[in-house]
Amino acid sequence: MADFRMDLQLRDGTNIGTIPFFDFQGEFRMNQPNEIRFKTAMDDLVTYVSPVSLLKSGLTECVFSRNGEPIFTGPIWTINVGSGDRTLNIMAQDISSYLNTRYIAKDTKFTKKRFSDAAWKLIQDTQALTYGSFGITLGKSATTPTASFSFTRKSQTKILKAIQKLSDGTTGFDWTINANRQLMMYYPRLQSPSNVILEYGGNVKNYSVQDMGTYIANDVFVKGAKKFVSSTFVDTASMQKYGRRQYWPSNSSLKSKSKVDSFARSTLSLRKAPRLIPQLALKTELVNPFEDNLSYGNLVYTKIDDGWVQFDGTMRCSGFQLSVGKHGDETFVLYINDTREIEDNGVVE
Repeated sequence: MADFRMDLQLRDGTNIGTIPFFDFQGEFRMNQPNEIRFKTAMDDLVTYVSPVSLLKSGLTECVFSRNGEPIFTGPIWTINVGSGDRTLNIMAQDISSYLNTRYIAKDTKFTKKRFSDAAWKLIQDTQALTYGSFGITLGKSATTPTASFSFTRKSQTKILKAIQKLSDGTTGFDWTINANRQLMMYYPRLQSPSNVILEYGGNVKNYSVQDMGTYIANDVFVKGAKKFVSSTFVDTASMQKYGRRQYWPSNSSLKSKSKVDSFARSTLSLRKAPRLIPQLALKTELVNPFEDNLSYGNLVYTKIDDGWVQFDGTMRCSGFQLSVGKHGDETFVLYINDTREIEDNGVVE
């Protein structure tokens, strides 16, 4: 059991109250906004929030803490309430979700620039606008590969989408904006071994998997912007087993030969063979992502021996879902991804 606290504040950090809550659930992941959902009794608000009129979606932020340490900060985006149960249903996303409300406001060209530096520059530029600051600071930069590329105002690209594009692929990087409003970037992608072993029937309470044969691709060719096209990348072993499965997507955001090749290689690595990717519900009394070596980017050995479902291998943790009960008891569903997302072993045909 842990102690949890929900504070409300304005964007400048002014605290307006600490509220009781129930039915909490949140998703904590890399490379995208974290999201939390919870309920609070409408009749309690006058007691706990001052002034209560400042509790509004789009204006108020939540700061969610576990054992005194903030693990989430971000704006409330929706509040649903009805006269029947007199309960507010609240959804908030972390600070990075603000970047989904901003567009690239001017043509910006990067020449032989690190992808990580470009991401931070886009955030700096949008925060420099009048009334534009989100209070985001640079907590950790990363020495990523470099390239020449540009973003245009007429493309109407949101800042969040631009950062996700910069961080994609095998030459990309991991990032998050933490509860202290710091942008943290990591290259190479986080991939540190965990000392935790996950096994169904042991510290894994239950699992779910999905097997998708239509996802297989072993012949990948990508068309980018203008005249940029990739080489054709193939995997012979996959062809021998499944036959030739072609996947030839277009992506207008890829504006160089190196980018279309990188995208094609990473796509082939992920799709050359099907693999069951389980979601795992953990036995919290045996393993806890907050207290054990089991967090973003950890490589964790996972084993499921359950009839038709056979899984035995190393997976990469991409995040988890947290649910909090009435007495602070925690339930976790672990999100794990195939390690192929950080591999680059395509062959040119």
